[in-house]
Amino acid sequence: MFFGLAIVNSLQDRNEGRNGVDTLHRRMEIISILSAKDHMTTRELAWELDVSRRAIMNDIIALSFDYPIYTKPGEDGGVFITENYKPCGRQSSRKGAE
Repeated sequence: MFFGLAIVNSLQDRNEGRNGVDTLHRRMEIISILSAKDHMTTRELAWELDVSRRAIMNDIIALSFDYPIYTKPGEDGGVFITENYKPCGRQSSRKGAE
């Protein structure tokens, strides 16, 4: 039983990509990329983050529960984040400075 669990963990580590980015960091990177760009395809995100398209789709599904992310099929399709989304780190508060 323990040996089987070690194999599963090894496969999960290998599926994280050659650069060793774990799932949480990869998902935050997706948010960052989509915030900076208009949109990207799952293929472009997979290439950029060095993971499979299936991993990106799983990430998009998980992220869509907490972030305004959506997909659009077709020639002009891809993965989008709503235009009015502002990540917390980019908002500046002047209350403490005054």
